[in-house]
Amino acid sequence: MSDVVITLLAVLAVAVFYYGPRVLITLAVSLATAFITEFICLRLIGQKKHEKYDFSHIITALIITLLLPPAVEFWMPAVSVIVALCVAKFPFGGLGNNIFNPAAAGLAFVGLCWPELIFKYCAPGTTLSLFSTQIVEKASPLDTLAKEGTPRIDYMDALLGNFPGAAGATAVMVLAACGIYLILRRTISIEIPLTIFAASSFFAVVHQRVNTGYADSLMYETIAGTLIFGAVFMANDPSTIPHTSKGRLIFGALLGVFAMLFRYFGVNDFGFLYALLIVNALSDFCDRAGEKLAKYIKRYAERLWGFIRRNIKTLLLKLKKVVGSYIANIVRKGGER
Repeated sequence: MSDVVITLLAVLAVAVFYYGPRVLITLAVSLATAFITEFICLRLIGQKKHEKYDFSHIITALIITLLLPPAVEFWMPAVSVIVALCVAKFPFGGLGNNIFNPAAAGLAFVGLCWPELIFKYCAPGTTLSLFSTQIVEKASPLDTLAKEGTPRIDYMDALLGNFPGAAGATAVMVLAACGIYLILRRTISIEIPLTIFAASSFFAVVHQRVNTGYADSLMYETIAGTLIFGAVFMANDPSTIPHTSKGRLIFGALLGVFAMLFRYFGVNDFGFLYALLIVNALSDFCDRAGEKLAKYIKRYAERLWGFIRRNIKTLLLKLKKVVGSYIANIVRKGGER
């Protein structure tokens, strides 16, 4: 868990650089709510001592802070954290027993209940008042794509996260570096983000919403919304994912497909979170499907290999006869001369 906290703090630093200290106040509200809610819930389930090295509530607070707008109302992260812990975590038994990602559940709740407040974004570098929510609203790339427009973002701005969006979901280069670090540290598995991006890239290329080419479509669909952040920090929650590598491949592919469907037919930037909650419920199914698929692949591969071996043998025998006959004819003609 410490690796996840460290990388989330790196993303937080970028958010503070772009939007100022107001992000830290939002984080303080999230953390205070998380500690109080965690304390109460532990007492309610009869657990008096907090588990050592359990930073899950801190991670939940950090994720919620980074996926909310920079100028969000301060009661919004509090409600998100309470729903995350009281609905998606402790009713299932607490740490390691939840089947849904708590942060995704909390954010999905506020996103559905108060969409007019939750998706108000401003441009990076905007000077935000510490306690006022008055901003000059800017459309996020996902909102622009949904309205059949083309975002005006160049490749360097895309890498640096210099475009409107959630406080910590736009810094593509930093998020990619965090993902590589977590994979190298074996904190997260590579199968899920790999198949998420494979599925989303397929949709971006096949169903283009911009008319400026495949590369732009791929870039806009990848950086928009919470796709990269979610693939790095949320999709690999250990208690909500399949146990086998084959299951994780199917899990990631389904998550990528559902995320893109929500993106094309949904109404807000949290499509990835709704998709994640759906595939969380299918975690065991992905394990079973992965095992069955592996057996089918192995069976048909063996049949195919047997077919190839039999046909190669027959082909070689025929070739041997043809070559032998040809050589015999040459020898016979030479003898006749």
